Amino acid sequence: MPDPLSTRLFAATVTPFTADGHLDLAALAAHVDRLVTQGVDGVVVAGTTGESGAIAPAERLDLVRTAVDAAARRAAVVVGAGEHDTTEGIALAADGVRAGADGVLVAAPAASRPSQAGLLAHVWAIADAAEAPVMLYDNPRRFGVGFETATLLRAADHPNVRAVKDATENPHRAAEIMGLTDLAYYAGSDAAAMVLTAGGQGVVGVGVNVEPALWRAYVDALLGGDPDVAGGFAERLAPLDHALHRHVPPAVATKVVLRGLGLLPTARVRLPLVGPLPEETAAIRRDLEVYDGLPDFHRGLVRLDHPDAHGGALRLR
Repeated sequence: MPDPLSTRLFAATVTPFTADGHLDLAALAAHVDRLVTQGVDGVVVAGTTGESGAIAPAERLDLVRTAVDAAARRAAVVVGAGEHDTTEGIALAADGVRAGADGVLVAAPAASRPSQAGLLAHVWAIADAAEAPVMLYDNPRRFGVGFETATLLRAADHPNVRAVKDATENPHRAAEIMGLTDLAYYAGSDAAAMVLTAGGQGVVGVGVNVEPALWRAYVDALLGGDPDVAGGFAERLAPLDHALHRHVPPAVATKVVLRGLGLLPTARVRLPLVGPLPEETAAIRRDLEVYDGLPDFHRGLVRLDHPDAHGGALRLR
């Protein structure tokens, strides 16, 4: 079984859909195989980039099984859980591990916005059920509540709580987490990956979906003690990071770019996400025009305005 705690580069994967909004498991398998072949050693399925809020529990298990099969022990598979409520998080964690996941990414329940005591109880309850390593996802801007350092210290008392994905983009906080806890530290924001020059375990990134090999080289430089080379990669990747994060939700932008590159059959998202407006598509294109990569884009071979990008409620047959 791959060890999620030895993983250096996680892709926060998108969830491919067919044009009518159903899971496209064949497209997911091809996407995971491409990522792993190009140097990714971990994938997160049904996380926020994977539109977890629009994925049914049974679908989440299908995503896990497909990713596990496609990774074929070459990479760890981690499943997202806990972003809705504790009860569902317990079931998703337990079922996800039984379906083959190597670990569980536990987020704060966004609608509840619990106190720190409630957040700790939420984490421990899911960790009890997981029977696998748990990575905490700290992103207060997305979930409305974050993990205070004291809560992380308490959470780490649970034997299954082993890592943290820190998306706060605060280098002082990163240093505090790495200095005061034994949790494996993962930069949870593409823009903040340079913090790893000071230590840490790795990255859970969105841009990895688009440029896995380049991100592999970037992470190797970060963790190999070569800040000058790492800084060069950071500068090079900045326009791509801007394209995927600044205009529309990352799940939307990433699918649009992957679809344009021919790496996904459709860019379909599910409500409440929708495809980009024309002016948003134009903004993504402007960022990519200054990105030193994606040669097909610069040769004019990439279309970003596919009509299949637009979201819609899933109509069950």
